Amino acid sequence: MGRQGNWLERHAKKIVFFLVVLIIGGMALVTEKILAYRAQPNIYYPGIKRFVKLRESRPLYSDVLIPPPNTMEISDSLVRKGYPFRIDDNGFIMPSKIHVKPQLTLAFLGGSTTECAYVEEENRFPYLVGRLVEKKTGLRTDSYNAGKAGNTSLHSLDVLLNKVIPVKPDVAIMMHNVNDLAVLIFEKTFWTKNPYRSPLVEIKPSFKTAMKSIEESFHIMRDLYIPHLSRQLKSFYHYTIGKSVKTDEFKQARGHKIPVDKHRLVSEFSMNLQMFIDISRARKITPVLMTMANRLKDDPDPFILSLERKTVETGTGLNYKDFKELVDLFNQTIREVAAANNVLVIDLDRKVPKEKELMYDFVHLNDAGSKYVSDIIAAELYPIASSLKMQHH
Repeated sequence: MGRQGNWLERHAKKIVFFLVVLIIGGMALVTEKILAYRAQPNIYYPGIKRFVKLRESRPLYSDVLIPPPNTMEISDSLVRKGYPFRIDDNGFIMPSKIHVKPQLTLAFLGGSTTECAYVEEENRFPYLVGRLVEKKTGLRTDSYNAGKAGNTSLHSLDVLLNKVIPVKPDVAIMMHNVNDLAVLIFEKTFWTKNPYRSPLVEIKPSFKTAMKSIEESFHIMRDLYIPHLSRQLKSFYHYTIGKSVKTDEFKQARGHKIPVDKHRLVSEFSMNLQMFIDISRARKITPVLMTMANRLKDDPDPFILSLERKTVETGTGLNYKDFKELVDLFNQTIREVAAANNVLVIDLDRKVPKEKELMYDFVHLNDAGSKYVSDIIAAELYPIASSLKMQHH
């Protein structure tokens, strides 16, 4: 056997490589210092990258969602089981496009109350409404669900412009209330800097940004090469200790009574509703507004009263009466804007019983609730669908 040599000899190539990298890096830093010294102060800065955030579920995403513990704690009628959740290549919740040549196309926009994540696929009202309308009218009907948890009416306007209009819907139906209310109360504006709700993404050059990019690349590689193991690990993390990892989007603003300017809230909300109507009509789409069903009764259920105290009142200082008044005010604003523009308003707030059999918390529908509102929405859309059917003939 030949002589093994010492450690340096055995790793000579690695050491040389490391030294070369170190020298090149050192020379780059020294050169940078020299150039910076010779240049005018602050002559160069790479700038900040900004782009509009299209808030949607990731295209081609597919999973079975199980409500985490923190969701179950604020529910009194949600069944904890797996709910299939599939997204098509355009970011719409499936089932979406069914027909090669549809005769009627509907598109639903909204937040989590439209998304219906914890409802069976065939019972989510944006899909089910399409099937009901098709059955009664005989028109080949496609129905798109563009709902996304956390979305406000401003996010839905972005979705309308960049994703809904290209599928050429005949009718666009939008439902917003509590998300807009929350953002306007906490942030005072839709154009907030809050990273969770901001309509813009800003990427500032920094070491932290570079590290985050590396982390995101790692997550992509992980999900690509060990997708099933990755999913199981994420599921275990979120669905077993979800309570402790829940993100509070408005943490900085909580903890004290927040002053509420009702006139400003209504003005901001109504302008977005008006833009939805105007943009839709400009693109020859029939706009429809919906009020939001809820369980806020004059004499509330003990569970709902307790839930309001633990969530809304603790965070904003608004008591149950104040909160109900604001939700009612936004629903009334929807009615008034619709009436002023001769637009159909589907009044779920007045037509859906405020009971746990239909909603598992303040506003989120369960399977029974989604089927219930589907009948209401389909019935309201029949006249529009019938007029389109006459045009086809």
